[in-house]
This record gives sequence, C-alpha cells and structure tokens, in this order.
Amino acid sequence: MLRLQAEIDQALAPPCAADREQGISDAERLLRQSDSVLKQLDLEAKTLPSAVRATIEPTLRQCREGLAERKKMMEATREAAARCSLLGVEGISTVYGKSLHERERMLSANGKLEKASAALADACRVANETESLGKDVMSDLKHQGDLISRVSHSVHEVGSNYGVAKRILVSMQRHQNMNQLMTRGIAVFLFFTIV
Repeated sequence: MLRLQAEIDQALAPPCAADREQGISDAERLLRQSDSVLKQLDLEAKTLPSAVRATIEPTLRQCREGLAERKKMMEATREAAARCSLLGVEGISTVYGKSLHERERMLSANGKLEKASAALADACRVANETESLGKDVMSDLKHQGDLISRVSHSVHEVGSNYGVAKRILVSMQRHQNMNQLMTRGIAVFLFFTIV
C-alpha cells in the first residue's frame, strides 16, 4: 500500500508541464488500484480476531487518510493542469491557438478599453450634471424674465399714472396762480377802495 502511495505521489509531480496529463492519468489508475487494495484489506481485517484487528485498524485508517489526501492532491493537480492549459501559464506559449504575446496585447487593449469606458462614463455623468444645471439656469432665467415683464408692465402703468398726475398738478398750479392773482387783485381793489 505504501508503495502505491509513493507511486501516486511520483505521478502527481511530473518534472515538466508536458508530462502532467500522463501523470494525472497514471495517478488516477493508481488511485483506483489503491482503493481496491484498501477495500480488500478492510474485508480481510473484518475476518481477523478482534485483538489482531485492533492492531491493524490504525494502519488501515492511516492508509484511508493517505488515500483521501492523494485524491484531493490529484483533483488539485487536475484543476491546476486545466487552468494552465486554459490560461497559457507555466511555459505553455499558446492559449486557444494564440501566442502569449497576442494574449498580452489583447489584455493590454482590454485594459485601455476599460479605462476609456470609465472615462466615457465619467464624461456622460458630467454631461448629465451639466444638463441638469443648464435646466436649472434656464428655469431661473424664465422666472427672472417673467419678473422683468411684470416690472416693465408696472413701470408702464406708473409712467402713465405719472403723466396724468403731472397734468393734474399743472392744472392745479394754474388754478393756484389764478387764485393768487385774483386774491391780489381783490386786495388791491379793497386797498384802493378803503383809501
């Protein structure tokens, strides 16, 4: 059993990325074989007397734990190999038939595109804020225009009333002047009449 575990460890750690697929398939085969051997040992241990079984049980438990660890290692290695082949890491120079240089160029272009998109989003936000501010200014200007129109109408009425008031005052001034003249004339007349 220990020999199988050592072989699994060796299969899961190939020297280069190119041998990894073969190592994974070898490890799967050895894991199946180890699992079969472990089940057979469990069955045989159940047939042994309880005193002997008690001495063998810790070793079997250790073997089960070692097998479970190696299964996890094999899954992790399989996932890492799939990730490496997908992303083009660890010396693999192509991803879906594209070179690593092309991939880097594409990532760089994507980065620039994301920056440009962010700048465009900021520009749209500023434009929306400016449009909102422009609407507020236009509303204020319309309100002020209405106010100016009302003031102009009021000024026109005041001007019209001022003209009427001026004519009345001029007329009253004339009447006052005539009254003064008549009063002086009566005073002179009375003065000459008494004297």
